[in-house]
Amino acid sequence: MKQCIECGNVKPYEQFSKDKTKKDGLQSKCKQCKHHYYTQNKERYIEYQIQFQQSHNHKWGSGVYGYLNLNTNQYDYIGTSKILKYRQYQHNKKYNNHRFEIIESCSIKNLFEREAYWIKHYKPINNTKHNPNNIEVRRQRV
Repeated sequence: MKQCIECGNVKPYEQFSKDKTKKDGLQSKCKQCKHHYYTQNKERYIEYQIQFQQSHNHKWGSGVYGYLNLNTNQYDYIGTSKILKYRQYQHNKKYNNHRFEIIESCSIKNLFEREAYWIKHYKPINNTKHNPNNIEVRRQRV
């Protein structure tokens, strides 16, 4: 049992969302209080999210990324993502001795053209199966 800091009621642990940063592993507000707060402040919350994404567009927006091999100091792979931060998280779990780098932030409309440019420029090792000139085929996959 745990006490909610918002409503003051003592509730079972299942009524609290998880939070790894807390000692007990649970958030301090119960799910019901969090839902009530969100519904009361939904418009303000959405506005904040939009402003955050715009100010952090280089991380959260779309763009071209590369995986730099730290041993050879060359890109092993260049790709695109609609959400760069999510792609970084996925790759960080897979690769050692590589650094995820955002090469260019761009709109979703220009992703494949910009990717083709950077593949031609850097000539990464693991992009050989992709033909950067065949942009229409790549668009159909996404």
